[in-house]
Amino acid sequence: MRQVRLQSTKLYNDPGNPRWFAPAFTTFLFLLFGGALFVSLTGTLDQMTERDCRLGVQAACEQLNK
Repeated sequence: MRQVRLQSTKLYNDPGNPRWFAPAFTTFLFLLFGGALFVSLTGTLDQMTERDCRLGVQAACEQLNK
């Protein structure tokens, strides 16, 4: 029976990439997804507050006027 040797595909072990590439790429992805999450949640909460104000919720109108 012949054994097959598998090669690692990690960015850290790739000799074609500089040593700083993987941590920089990980940081970039973290910031990208964190920013997307923040923008989407902020927009959704603002829309909900505007809708609540239109429906007559006084506390929502006060938050929009700040």
